[in-house]
Amino acid sequence: PAFGPAMTSHTAFMSKSEHRLLATDRLDFCDARLDFLFTDIDATIADQVRAFDMLQPLPVWKQKEGRYHLLAGHAYLPVLRLLEVREVFCQVFALHTPPSILYPLQIIHGLSTLITSPVLQAILLDQAQQHLEANELLRLLPLMGHKAQAYKIDELTAMLRLQPAVLRGLHAGTLAIKTVKLLNRLPPDEQQRVIELITRYRAGGSKQQKLVEMLIELRLRHDQSIQTLLH
Repeated sequence: PAFGPAMTSHTAFMSKSEHRLLATDRLDFCDARLDFLFTDIDATIADQVRAFDMLQPLPVWKQKEGRYHLLAGHAYLPVLRLLEVREVFCQVFALHTPPSILYPLQIIHGLSTLITSPVLQAILLDQAQQHLEANELLRLLPLMGHKAQAYKIDELTAMLRLQPAVLRGLHAGTLAIKTVKLLNRLPPDEQQRVIELITRYRAGGSKQQKLVEMLIELRLRHDQSIQTLLH
């Protein structure tokens, strides 16, 4: 197999990389869709960097023209930029590193938050399906805590059609996955309106789900948009 338990070990990954100081302004997210997820500064990480600098090298993938794509620890990048940290210690993976190493690494690395974010999982799977065979793609799912079933890939990547505000809320944990599945039944402009209501009234947990269910039910009953119903 292209990768398995041996290939996903920390030792195997370390043997295929080197460590060096890199200029912070040469680091980029590995996908443009990560830019809107990591706009806010994580205060805990900022305090840690101020006090101790980086406790662990950032894993990066070398690109052409002297650029590097960040593979994990995404929340550190806006902090490093804010604090004007000029150089950071990185674990560098070569440009020719195969996808069968790069994608598992992004899941299991110590700085990865992918396990707790369905949105990060969706983005990674959306990327990976362009570079991995179907059986390799399925092997990523158990690393994320899912069963190796093809429908789960479709279910996760389908979320990427949602409005940015919905994805940001799901990633931050302010929106429940059940709420997001309900929002997926609404057109984009109505998703945005519902998010505004949830934010205004700070609805969470079961109250959040009941609010969305009620709005969808009223929408169907009166055959009107949510915006019209709320006016």
